[in-house]
Amino acid sequence: MAFVPAQDAVQDTVPRMTVEESLHQERLAAARHEYLDGSVYAMAGESPDHGRICINLVLSLGPQLRDTPCALFSKDLKVRCGLMVRAGQSQRGLFASPDLVVVCGPLQFHD
Repeated sequence: MAFVPAQDAVQDTVPRMTVEESLHQERLAAARHEYLDGSVYAMAGESPDHGRICINLVLSLGPQLRDTPCALFSKDLKVRCGLMVRAGQSQRGLFASPDLVVVCGPLQFHD
């Protein structure tokens, strides 16, 4: 999937894909994508330096989270960031795959 350029303010109010459609397509896709306000963006691969930084963060945070109610997840956990706003058919929000996620408490799933 190619990079999708930013849309102007008028076009941005009409999403091209619902959250449900995006999540369904993501489960079938070979590459990772992010959903933002109705648009789907392909994720770039990581550089060697980026990979090293992520590994170093995991190695640093992992021991600090032992014996706590928190868990560390990396890369392939899709996360809803912020509130999901639905007005009629329009859906605005962000579903992303951050490099690292710390969850303290029970996991909550969209579907």
